[in-house]
Amino acid sequence: MTNRIRTLRRLVFACLPVSLLLGQPGQTRAQTEEQQSQVDRMFRVFGENTPGAAVAVVRNGEVLFRAGYGMADLNQHVPITPATVFDIASVSKQFGGFAIASLVESGLVDLDAEVREYLPELADFGAPLTVRHLVHHMSGIRDWPITLAIAGWRFDDVISFDQILRMTWAQKELNFPSGDEYSYSNTGYNLLAEIVQRVTGQTFREWTDENIFAPLGMESSLFQDNHLEVVPLRARGHSLVPGAGWLESPNGLTALGSSSLHSSVDDLVKWLTNFDTHAVGGPAVIDRMHTRGVLNSGDTIAYAYGISTGSYRGIPTWSHNGSWAGNRTAIIHLPTLNAGIVVLSNSANYDPTRSANRLADIFFDDELGSSPPPREASEPADQEPGPTLSETALAEFTGEWFSEELDTRYVLSVVNGRLVADHYRHGRVQMTPTATDIFTSTGLFFRPVRFERNPDGSLGDMFVGQARARNLRFERAR
Repeated sequence: MTNRIRTLRRLVFACLPVSLLLGQPGQTRAQTEEQQSQVDRMFRVFGENTPGAAVAVVRNGEVLFRAGYGMADLNQHVPITPATVFDIASVSKQFGGFAIASLVESGLVDLDAEVREYLPELADFGAPLTVRHLVHHMSGIRDWPITLAIAGWRFDDVISFDQILRMTWAQKELNFPSGDEYSYSNTGYNLLAEIVQRVTGQTFREWTDENIFAPLGMESSLFQDNHLEVVPLRARGHSLVPGAGWLESPNGLTALGSSSLHSSVDDLVKWLTNFDTHAVGGPAVIDRMHTRGVLNSGDTIAYAYGISTGSYRGIPTWSHNGSWAGNRTAIIHLPTLNAGIVVLSNSANYDPTRSANRLADIFFDDELGSSPPPREASEPADQEPGPTLSETALAEFTGEWFSEELDTRYVLSVVNGRLVADHYRHGRVQMTPTATDIFTSTGLFFRPVRFERNPDGSLGDMFVGQARARNLRFERAR
């Protein structure tokens, strides 16, 4: 079947009245109409002049609800349907997890092998860093969105898979010893995708097409490996900016394994159903996908193979959400109900996880536990003021600071009694002292900034970064 015919079939199916697509054995028309009415009220924030969302609810392989709200493209005034294709962002990781689980079961990948056995370009960090560490975000590998931002990249730049890998080969030290902590790393899943390519001899896109999307009939799904590729029926991401209205969010990312999967709610209900049927991958692969990580301390974490365990109103959930380029996405599997929920939005200002939980209330209320008590608003914690530094004291930190790992530099100077950092792409970032030799900043990722002292008390290197990308070293160039 040609792609053109497949697209026409999806368009015809998407245009069928919602009432023809609702219901399952045992449901009455009145019940179904009430559920539809409740969902419609949920998504009434979306209309003809806003982006929107596509939603689907599935149980036992039967689609209980599917609908689209708002516009896929505000430029062309194209409405969203259940066949609309979205960049599902980090929800992509469970497909990378499936790939690794499959290759482990087939004997092509050893979870406890050092990553350098597959990817010798990676630095030797002096301690074991295994495939298992990557799967469960326990590797200590820096997260590329933060690292590239510190290096001067913008999120509307073209960010390719190869560029992410080259950045990773340049990493000099880990955030922490592998296995000591859980720290979410997109980069770790990019490395997993590269391992898939090395051991199979196929591109990651070819492998997922052949082993996931084709067998499951997910005809709209693909890992985009060329940001210029035309993807039929794709929604454009948007952000609501005060004073400017809705702005389009450019998307030049091809982060295989961690992100960049394009799919529809119609396709993703097939994926969710496979968690119950095991039709593709078999029980061993699906069971492995639900195996949670264990830290060096012996503590078990929530994260498994691109999915995270949790609960909602007393029943277990396996879920993930995503956020990139104006897209916000959430997918939830309810294993005890053989059910799943998908919410895909092209509005950066929308919370799809909250909507997915509300859909669970609407369709499965009688089988869920008691509603959780309402959250009480908490008062923000008082923040201790930082030290006040004179211009003379601030002058000690001035100069040109260079990172060999990131191949970038910041120039620090004192302007109007404030320490500022200038970067050729980010412009000027104001810095505020929070403790001795430590500063925060107005830059989204250029914080905290910590200066190290030499044994004689003189100023040593500057370290930048937090959480997912820590202690990026800058040396004073002049």
